[in-house]
Amino acid sequence: MKKIDPDKLRRAVSLYAGGKPISEVVSISGIGRSTIYRELDRLGIPRQSKAKR
Repeated sequence: MKKIDPDKLRRAVSLYAGGKPISEVVSISGIGRSTIYRELDRLGIPRQSKAKR
């Protein structure tokens, strides 16, 4: 597992929490979907449902 820049991960989580779809966050940040989801779970941020978009 490679080391991920904490600032980059924080920005990716902020984008997702701000309403961007996960596919867009992954393409912008270059961080994998599972890594972003793992950080969201760790921070207690709920995942977006397709109905809310």
